[in-house]
Amino acid sequence: MPRLASSGTRAGGLGTLGTPAGVGAAGATSTGMGAAGPPDVEPHSQYLGILQQRHMEFDLTKRQLVIFVMLVSLAVLGCSAKENRSQTATPTTAATQSPTIEASGADNGKDITVSLGDTLKLTLTANHSTPFWWAADTQIGDATILQQTGHEYTASATTTGGSGSEFWIFRASKAGTTTITNRESSVATPGGAPLHTFTAKVTVK
Repeated sequence: MPRLASSGTRAGGLGTLGTPAGVGAAGATSTGMGAAGPPDVEPHSQYLGILQQRHMEFDLTKRQLVIFVMLVSLAVLGCSAKENRSQTATPTTAATQSPTIEASGADNGKDITVSLGDTLKLTLTANHSTPFWWAADTQIGDATILQQTGHEYTASATTTGGSGSEFWIFRASKAGTTTITNRESSVATPGGAPLHTFTAKVTVK
């Protein structure tokens, strides 16, 4: 009987040894893996969401920048167009100014016709290096019809002591007929006989 008990003990020992240690370890390992579970993907999803939000914000900022640039460009074009219109209006104003009627020594003794508001410019050959000068103020028959507004002498640009030109400017202020007369006399002997005389009849219509 004691041997049977001993055999039973060995049998019980075989029963205990029947379960391999590796299998138990593997079971423990498998159980441990089950406890750990798969990797957590929630932080990765949050990161992707932040990237998408930043991308959308960047696109919005870019669109706003494009709209701002377009508005600035339109404003610059509007200012340029306004400036061009202002510059274009200048020649129109100049074109509406009264014309200037030219007269010279060839018109001596002739009739000159101008319109009301016109400018009459008389040009005569002169030389101030000699004592014979034209009068600075032209004699006008009726100063209410024609008014002298300017006088100028220009010396020769090519020859020292050579002949230059003398100008008189008149404005037609009223309709009618009058005369203009000027004499080239010696400044050394005032009241003497003139060297040349210019006279013309001027009609303002």
